[in-house]
Amino acid sequence: GIFTATGDGTGPALCNVTITFPDTTAETRPCSRCDELTGTCEALPVELTGNEETLSLYGTGIRNAAPGTVSVRIGSQTLTPDAMASLTEVPGLDLVNVRLPATLAGLGESDVVLMAEGIEANPVRINLQ
Repeated sequence: GIFTATGDGTGPALCNVTITFPDTTAETRPCSRCDELTGTCEALPVELTGNEETLSLYGTGIRNAAPGTVSVRIGSQTLTPDAMASLTEVPGLDLVNVRLPATLAGLGESDVVLMAEGIEANPVRINLQ
């Protein structure tokens, strides 16, 4: 499954977007935030600016998927991950990186669904501007 900001597998994704600028500098921003007082979480706006924007999703149960069987659907677009890794610092933690095409700009709050070997993970939300 994919991790969410709420920790219950629903709602905003617990993810980051890394923006790589033309001068090759990069900036990583969170995709969600939670209000500790109210306990509510929201998907933060991710601005697709035409730079290289890469979405990093965190989850579990992905590492053993056969090569070529993992995809990420955002809205009606199905994307192929650029990279997948198991993060050894935390047992069972997997990372999936996928580039966000400019065609997703303005989509607003949308479901992100990761599929591995024909099995859909829990849908999570991001907010694409």
